[in-house]
Amino acid sequence: MDWVSMGIETTVIGMGVVFSVLIILSFVTWLLLRVVDNKKHSNKDQQSKDPGTIHAQTASPVPVCNIEAGDDPITIAIIMAAVSAASGVVQSNLKFTAIRRSNAYHSSWAEQGANTLINSRQNF
Repeated sequence: MDWVSMGIETTVIGMGVVFSVLIILSFVTWLLLRVVDNKKHSNKDQQSKDPGTIHAQTASPVPVCNIEAGDDPITIAIIMAAVSAASGVVQSNLKFTAIRRSNAYHSSWAEQGANTLINSRQNF
């Protein structure tokens, strides 16, 4: 009977230690996430206050062309906002020229999905 109680006691202590360490690790990762986010926000605020960084990020002027009849203004606004967010250039400094599909980019996920679909249909 002594061995059984010692085994149960060891199991309870081991589980307690494991869960305590997991709780401590989750708290530490949460704390690090908060610190990193605060640093990112403070860097963005500092860059927005510094006028020298805005001038360094302006795009070179590009000649503006007319919007074709098939281009939707909402789609153009969304694309301009995405380019502005990705490049860090203020949207008023960007100029719309044209929207063209690029055939150079092929998603490997799409190709793999198409190959899987083709192969599954060839098995029959």
